[in-house]
Amino acid sequence: MKLFTKDRFSDSTIRLREIKDEGETVILVNILKQFQISLQGLDAISLYSFGDLGINSSNYLVSVGSKKYVIKKLNDRSEVELDFYCNLSNELRRELEVFPFFRKCHSNKLYHDDKSSLYCLLDYIEGEFFKGTKAQLEEVATAINRLHSYCASKSRLGFLPSREFDLIRINKVLQNFLESNSKRRFLNRTQESMVSNNITSFYRALDYLSNTNRSHLGKEELVHIDLHPHNILYKNDTLMSILDINSFKLGQPCIAYGFAAYKLYRQSIAYDHTIARNFSIFKFIEHMKINYDARLLLKGALIEVLTRATIILEPILEGEKSPWISVLDIQLLGILEVLHFLDIAHE
Repeated sequence: MKLFTKDRFSDSTIRLREIKDEGETVILVNILKQFQISLQGLDAISLYSFGDLGINSSNYLVSVGSKKYVIKKLNDRSEVELDFYCNLSNELRRELEVFPFFRKCHSNKLYHDDKSSLYCLLDYIEGEFFKGTKAQLEEVATAINRLHSYCASKSRLGFLPSREFDLIRINKVLQNFLESNSKRRFLNRTQESMVSNNITSFYRALDYLSNTNRSHLGKEELVHIDLHPHNILYKNDTLMSILDINSFKLGQPCIAYGFAAYKLYRQSIAYDHTIARNFSIFKFIEHMKINYDARLLLKGALIEVLTRATIILEPILEGEKSPWISVLDIQLLGILEVLHFLDIAHE
């Protein structure tokens, strides 16, 4: 199997889905009114959702005439948490200039019936997703360095959720999955082939995991846990915005930034194979300058992709279909690709 090929996730367009739910449309229009946004020509308004309509959050692109806005819906969040995300986003905007301004709604009328959804308004920023040119790699490495320095200075974040990972649970779930042929009936042909043809490599990934001393991963800090190509917007090779402010959690920097290094670099060499000849992932990590050994960062990346694979596979081991099964091949490929980089690091 060839690693680092272009895949269906590497395009640079936002997939839009038109909203046809009248109740949801009314809520979004009320949010615009609350922020005193002119709705002149309201009959020309267009509402679209984009990104994943996930369990934790949803994004809506609202177009009124020539103006565009983004409304983010956050589920199961407290007012304290939302205040924190608003303040953090606006501080980061001033410090790094690559985060959208983030304003929250105060009216209880904007909650859903279950009283668990909070809405906020973000600036809409024109651009396209990170492609991975050498110039973009170098610029985003500098941005990650500045982001890490800023986040490491933050304190009193006890109310924020941690990015959980359980090495014993990961090992148990993946071991059971690899040993149970019957559980693979939920996989599609590509996923089954990937597992069957690389079984030794997956066991080797678990060996890396079993040899990981948790204390070596460092203390938890404020980190962005999802710095992947579709959370970074560029325009004409200039970094415009880092997205998904609600992906800030307490976590180990070596895992968060190791995963970011892998995802961004793999996008780069999928976009242009020639980059790998004179700009290795280790050179990219050097540019990040975040004082973590490359092998530790890559081990952190491996823990993250194994964690994501575990979340997908757990329902399968209970005899149920996983809601995320369609993206399992991305995590399986991630395990193999990170192993490839770890092998190079140990040569």
